Amino acid sequence: HAGGPATVFAERGAMISEVGNRSTMSLKDVHTAAYLGAREGAASVEPVVLGICTLSKKAGSKQMREVITRLKDTGDFEIVVFDDETILHEPIENWPVVQAMIAFYSEQEDVCFPLHKACAYAELRKPFLVNDLQSQHLFFDRRQVYKTLEDAGIPVPPYVAVNRDEEGNLLPDCCFEEHDDSIVVNGVTLNKTFVEKPVSGEDHNINIYYPISMGGGSKSLFRKKGDRSAEFKEDVNTVRTNASYMYENFLPTGGTDVKVYTVGPLYAHAEARKAPTVDGKVLRDEKGKEVRYPVLLTNYEKEIARKVTTLFKQNVCGFDLLRSEGKSYVCDVNGWSFVKSSKKFYEDAVEILHRVILARVAPARLMMRLHHSASLGSTPCTSVAHHSTSPEYTSEADDLEELRSVIAVCRHGDRTPKQKMKVKLQDPRIIALLVKHGKPEKGTAKLKKPEQLKEVVGVVEDILANGMQWESGGDTPEELAAAAELKAEAFSKLLLVRRVLSRRSGQNHFSGINRKIQMKVSKRNEDKSISEVLFIIKHGGVLTKSGRQQGERLGNDFRRNMYISNDDDTVGDGLLRLHSTFRHDLKIYSSDEGRVQMTAAAFAKALLSLEGTSLAPILVSLVEKDSSMLDAYGKGADSEINEAKRTLHKYMTCAPEPDAAPDGQTPPAPSDIGLENDDKAAKKKASAEPCLSSCFAVQQPLEVLEQLLAAVKRLVADLYQRSKEFELMEARGLVDADTEFNPRYNTNDNESIHITLERWRKLESNLCSKGAFDISKIPDIYDMVKYDLVHNFHLQLDSIEAVYRLANQLADDVVPSEYGIMPLQKLRIGSCITHKLLRKIMCDFNAVREETLQESQSKKMSKGRHPRSSDQSLPQSPTIDEDGEMDERRAKLNYKFETGVKSNHRHVRTRLYFTSESHIHGLLNVLRFSHLNGSTNIMSVEGRRKLECTQELDYLSHIVFRIFEITGRDVEDPGRFRVEVLFSEGAHGDPIKFHEEMITLEEPNPLDNPHVIPTVPMVPLTHTDRDVSMQMVLDILGRAYVNDKTNDLASDDELWSMLGQQRPLRS
Repeated sequence: HAGGPATVFAERGAMISEVGNRSTMSLKDVHTAAYLGAREGAASVEPVVLGICTLSKKAGSKQMREVITRLKDTGDFEIVVFDDETILHEPIENWPVVQAMIAFYSEQEDVCFPLHKACAYAELRKPFLVNDLQSQHLFFDRRQVYKTLEDAGIPVPPYVAVNRDEEGNLLPDCCFEEHDDSIVVNGVTLNKTFVEKPVSGEDHNINIYYPISMGGGSKSLFRKKGDRSAEFKEDVNTVRTNASYMYENFLPTGGTDVKVYTVGPLYAHAEARKAPTVDGKVLRDEKGKEVRYPVLLTNYEKEIARKVTTLFKQNVCGFDLLRSEGKSYVCDVNGWSFVKSSKKFYEDAVEILHRVILARVAPARLMMRLHHSASLGSTPCTSVAHHSTSPEYTSEADDLEELRSVIAVCRHGDRTPKQKMKVKLQDPRIIALLVKHGKPEKGTAKLKKPEQLKEVVGVVEDILANGMQWESGGDTPEELAAAAELKAEAFSKLLLVRRVLSRRSGQNHFSGINRKIQMKVSKRNEDKSISEVLFIIKHGGVLTKSGRQQGERLGNDFRRNMYISNDDDTVGDGLLRLHSTFRHDLKIYSSDEGRVQMTAAAFAKALLSLEGTSLAPILVSLVEKDSSMLDAYGKGADSEINEAKRTLHKYMTCAPEPDAAPDGQTPPAPSDIGLENDDKAAKKKASAEPCLSSCFAVQQPLEVLEQLLAAVKRLVADLYQRSKEFELMEARGLVDADTEFNPRYNTNDNESIHITLERWRKLESNLCSKGAFDISKIPDIYDMVKYDLVHNFHLQLDSIEAVYRLANQLADDVVPSEYGIMPLQKLRIGSCITHKLLRKIMCDFNAVREETLQESQSKKMSKGRHPRSSDQSLPQSPTIDEDGEMDERRAKLNYKFETGVKSNHRHVRTRLYFTSESHIHGLLNVLRFSHLNGSTNIMSVEGRRKLECTQELDYLSHIVFRIFEITGRDVEDPGRFRVEVLFSEGAHGDPIKFHEEMITLEEPNPLDNPHVIPTVPMVPLTHTDRDVSMQMVLDILGRAYVNDKTNDLASDDELWSMLGQQRPLRS
């Protein structure tokens, strides 16, 4: 340098100052500062004076003691802890003088850390601040935190802010509206479920509000008190208005929270716990500490951690991460935070802090330390966030099996009868409802919100009390008589409407999703005004209390029997241990129907041993809706089903014809289908000479239909007689009309005997109209008679058993035949119905294999640091595959930081699909008849006979695939993965015999509910004497896949092409 030694010293001094003045320092910065300082010999041999400036509750905490002790043990620091008296009452001029300082805001009892004084001290003494003090003011306002994150491109949950003054009045620039299921803030609508957060970062009382469709209510989150961190409040549905709040969309995270702890910009440690949004119970270990486990971060999340650290100028920082639907969001930044208990974390954190502080205050001292470490052969600490921590494990036994996946498809639980009633009304008060709540120009209105239903009840009550307006339509006696008859019919139906809408269901008569009203214009005047409205009320079809108990019982059974436990686990604890340590990858899918969603939530509650009475938090947190996969039929299903129904109707209502089979098909006798080892012989037999009558058990269906109609008429008469008896009992005061134990109401859903009578009257008229039978009503009759036998058994109707026996006979033929009569037809319809579900299950199978391949490859890779891109922008977020699942794990155990978990390599993937009866029939038919399309027959003889004897797939019927990995075999070996297929026909049994057995029990189990028919245990469908490989099952599912363009089953070329588009199959 031309300026000589003095200029060189000044330039290097400026470089040291520039690097050291950065609030957050990378390892490169640390080494640069240390090197430059050491070159000038500017280091002091005296220890660095490090101040700890925070209130005593935090300064004396176990975490801070760990840090202080380890820093002191290095010999490079003299630790000065500021006491509370000094911090709170002494002027800053009297505070100890330090070279570096750890200072952060905290509260204890009614005392707050004086952040403004600490900032003034830092300005006066200019120590090196590990965490910048001015930036900590941002943490007081969640709005400022979110704005800072958004400005830096870091994702936050979608949110709105409602700003109020200290007295709770809205500010002039804020417009706020609240509705039953939504709020509107400055024109932005936010639908429930949403989260309500106080804008104050120090107020941790957060609420979550649930929609009416899930039962409503809210959950209050708070700082942990004992083993509780949340409380569900059924009757709190309106938001708070006393202060300013932020509202954000609730993001489903699979019931998991992730907390990230940073030490400098390149070190990030993540831990996961059960989210308080699930059931509010805090999981604690034997020492009383909350159970948390270290998990791996993606590269995208590591870059978020780096940005959070530098944005807020906090070397030591904690923030909350939400992983939802393949994306990561930051929902809170906490400032100074340390892991509660992790020896490895403290070792790494203190080593990084040690170097960062020395690089700023005593760089030459750090250089000597680095040289000393090098001479001893040790390596400097680097960020574990950039190291692979994949486990290395080997198996000595060639036949050792590991359970790798459980995939289940399950029907919903017991439900109330689905009902619909129509009535034409001319009353202006009803017409006014349509105009008010609907679209008069289109002539429609839909009402299902509580306040709308309450308004309808008020109008109906007014009409019943003050009379109904009805146009006579003419002056002749015949016309007047006809009008009077229609008016009387409408009046009687309005009485039923009142009973339905006023059905007792606790404090809120209109909770849940079980009632809705639709109105359509049926007649207009010449001036286009509305003169008549078709009033339609739909109700029922909701999960019963018994259905919920069935779901919970099945969840318990799964937890106890589907997952392998360690020797030291109690029954069922194996899964809970896997799940709590984030070695269990769980996803639960449901169709859009309320009864299916609630069944899934009840199952999940028991599967994971969750607490609480409400299913809404579990439903929101753990269950994902996918109506396209689990509700809708695939292309071509409707036409195939209609063809089967036409054939079925012809057989049931006419004398059977010998040539009635469609497409020249006819199956052999049921006991012979598919039992041959030769698939060609089975296929030939499936296309033999037609003989339609061999497909059905009822050989004289018309006679049985007539017997059923007569039995239904007797049942209606019995119900009418019983209803009159109950009315007489009430009139004489023998029964309190409002008591919970009134025999007019069943104990399951408070349905009155009048509603029971009306639904049977409607079925009676619909079953046979003008001498023609409608066999589509057979399933409805069978469902309804089973419901009444289970839930209205107290009515003691003598005629009901005959209805059940006859309906059971017919339903055993009608219901399965709606999904195909001939084997190939069943296969085609099943493939169409389960089109998307089959593809998703195939992806689940392939994901298990791909994980093994990735683990195998990671063992061969170096464990060195991954290269970091020079681009400082956020890396691309993890991608989502075509079936909506992340290509990286949501929360996976970080083995390097967790040493207390046995078999830490063990990882189980669970996928649960809850749906309706049609998808269970469809999937079973695919498994049962896929060999007719050329695939390998994986069914055992016993399994096929079981399916042939199964006519009814009752509530909670389910099919389970369990995938085992034989770890001793090569990863490319097709036999490395073994599949087991299990089946249960659900809560199937004779309800009459069930009640008789319950009555005869001398000491009934108090856990047994007389309204809950137990689920039949699962049986294996696959071969038990030889392995069924994953490739065989994939072949079956792939061949059943339907070509979207041709609507035909997949050919061999299409099969391999389709599978190749997902992942190449190794054979």
